[in-house]
Amino acid sequence: MNKKKLFLKLLIIVVGISAVFLLSSCFTATIGLVSCKKNCQESCAADSEGYYSGNEYGIYYDLSDDGEGYYVSEVGYMETRVVIPETYEGKPVVGIKSGAFTHYYNYGGIRACGPSGYYVGLKFSSLTLPKTIKVIERGVFQGSDYGYYPDGGKCTDLYFGGTLEDWFGIEFGSSPFSDDNSYGETALYIDGKMVTSVVVPENVTKICENAFAHYSRLKSVTFHENVAIIERFAFYNCNKLSELNFPCTDLTVCEFAFGNCAKLEEITFAGEKLVLEPKVFGNCTALAEVNWNSVSITTIPQYAFSECTGLETFVIPSTVEVIRDGAFGGCYNLVEIYNLSKLNVVAGSAAHGGVAYYAGAVHTSTEEGSSILTVGDYKFAVSDAGSTLFKYTGGGGALNLPVLESGESYDVRQETFRDNLAVLSVNIPDCVTAIGDRAFLGCENLKIVSGCAGLTTVGENAFAGCTGLESIALGKVEEIGYFAFGSCAALKTAVLPQSIKKLGKGAFAGTTELTYAGALEEWLQVELSKNPSEPVKVICSDGEVWEGEI
Repeated sequence: MNKKKLFLKLLIIVVGISAVFLLSSCFTATIGLVSCKKNCQESCAADSEGYYSGNEYGIYYDLSDDGEGYYVSEVGYMETRVVIPETYEGKPVVGIKSGAFTHYYNYGGIRACGPSGYYVGLKFSSLTLPKTIKVIERGVFQGSDYGYYPDGGKCTDLYFGGTLEDWFGIEFGSSPFSDDNSYGETALYIDGKMVTSVVVPENVTKICENAFAHYSRLKSVTFHENVAIIERFAFYNCNKLSELNFPCTDLTVCEFAFGNCAKLEEITFAGEKLVLEPKVFGNCTALAEVNWNSVSITTIPQYAFSECTGLETFVIPSTVEVIRDGAFGGCYNLVEIYNLSKLNVVAGSAAHGGVAYYAGAVHTSTEEGSSILTVGDYKFAVSDAGSTLFKYTGGGGALNLPVLESGESYDVRQETFRDNLAVLSVNIPDCVTAIGDRAFLGCENLKIVSGCAGLTTVGENAFAGCTGLESIALGKVEEIGYFAFGSCAALKTAVLPQSIKKLGKGAFAGTTELTYAGALEEWLQVELSKNPSEPVKVICSDGEVWEGEI
C-alpha cells in the first residue's frame, strides 16, 4: 500500500470519527436544547404586559381521579406572572397539586438555563387562580404549613376569579399567603379589589381550614349567626385583626383558628352554644378582654389562651365544667379572676389550667370590685396576700417606682419591664421588697438602678442582658437568683451587702470583681451554687481577697 492510499484511509477514519463525534455532540446538544426548551418554557409566549397564559408548554396537568376535571401538576419555569386558566381540553381546572410551584421557592435570584436545563430562583409577581379551583393541596405554597416548609411558591399579588363565597369553598392544604416582610406581604384581590375586610356571605356556614391564615392585610371579619364551624388555622397569624364578634348560634372554633393574632384585643361571644378546641387563641399577646355574655361553654381546652400576656382579668362562665391543662399557661399578667362556675378556683394554684396561678384575687361575683389598682403608669394587683406591681404602661426614661398611699410594701412581678428599651434608670423606693424573675431582662439601655434599701430578693435573670447597666444598689439584699445580673457587660464591679445569704449560679456572670461589705469569715458563710461556673474575685471589707467561682 503506497503512502497516498494510506493517507486517504487515515483521512477517512479521522473524518468518520469526527462525524460520529459531531453527530453525538449535536444529538446531545439537541436533547439538551429540547430539555432546556421544555423546562425553561422558551416557547411559552408572553402578552404585551408580560403575563404568561397557561398552555400545554407552560402549565402541566393531571386528570382528576373522577375524570371530570384537571389538576395543575407543574408550572413552567419562566413565568413570573402566572394565570391558571379555567379549563384545559374542555374540562375545568379544579385543583393545584402539591409541588406544582416547586421551582418558585428559591426567590433569591435567577440563574439562566444551563446544563441542567432549567431556571431556578424565580418568584411570582402575581398569580391568578380561576373560580373553578376547589382544592389546593398541602405544600403548594412555601412557608405556610406551621413548621413544615415544603418547596412551594410565594406570590406578591394573588388574584381570584371567583367570589368570596367561592373562596370559602376551596379546600386549602396550606395557606396561599405570606407575611414575610423580607419578601413582601401577599395581597388578595377578589372582584378586582384588595381584600382588607371580610363579611362572611350568608350562604357560608363553614370557614375552611387555612382560608386566611397568615393574611396580614386582613383588618376585620364579620360573622353571621349561622356560621357553625371555623376550621383550624382559618385566621392564624392575621396580625392586623383587633376585635372579633361572634353572634353565631351554635359555633365550634377549631385549634389554632385565631392563634398568634398579635393585635387582637377583644373577643365577644353573643350566641347560644360554643365549643372551643385547643390553642384556639394561643399567643394572642394583646388580648385583654373576653366577653362571654349568655353563651354556653362547658370546656376551656388545652392552651386555649396560653401566652395571652395581655389578659389581666378573666371571667369563668357559670357553664364551665372543665378547664384543661395549660389553658392559661404563660398568662403572667392574669392577676384577677371572676369565677362564676362551680369549680374550686384558688389564687396561686396551678389547677384548672393555671387560670389563677398568677392571680392575687379570685372573686365569685362580677359585683365584687376590682383588685387592680392603677397609679399613674403603673398597675398593681392588690389582695390580702399583699400587693404586686405587674405592669408598666409608660414611655420609659428615668423611672421612680411609686409609693402606695397605704404605705404598704410590694414586689415587682416577673417580666414587668422585660425588653423595655426605653427605660434608662430606675429608682426603687424602700417599700419594694422583691424583684421578680426576668423583671428587667433585656432592658439594654438601663444604666443605673438606685435606692433598693428595702430590697431582700432579686429573682432569676432579673437584670440579665442589661448590657448598659453600670451601677446597681443592693441595699440589704439577702438572696440573688440564678444569672440575675448575667451578661451585664458594663457592670465591671458590684458591691454586695453584708446581708447577702445566698447567690445563685452565675449571678454576676461576666463581672470579674465583687466588693463585699463583710469580712472574709462572713463571706465564707454565704451559700453559693453547688455547680459554680463563673470565676470571680471578691474583695472583703477586712482587706482579704477570695477567688473562686459562683
